[in-house]
Amino acid sequence: MNPEYEEMHADVIWEVVDEVAGKLMGELLCGLLNAEGVRARFSQEAIGNSVFPVTVGPLAEVQILVPEAEVERAKMILDDYYAGKFNLEPSSEESSEEVLDDDGGDEAT
Repeated sequence: MNPEYEEMHADVIWEVVDEVAGKLMGELLCGLLNAEGVRARFSQEAIGNSVFPVTVGPLAEVQILVPEAEVERAKMILDDYYAGKFNLEPSSEESSEEVLDDDGGDEAT
């Protein structure tokens, strides 16, 4: 890691806000937190990152860490994520409705 980066963040205390299964989920949640303005990183057992990574069980667990000062905000964002507030799929009502033009035909013709 960059020595200047480590020196700038030497006084930061990182706390675990979540534990998930697998590196992919860890990267996804860290990306979400970063996109929402929360610094985040993840930590995993070394064997989970080997040539043949472990993807199930305790060795696959990934800890999501954020600076101590950002824990509450990170937990709120993660709660929203798990509640489905970041889903991009249209609701069942939106997907079943068709947009019609004034004469009753499909709009895109």
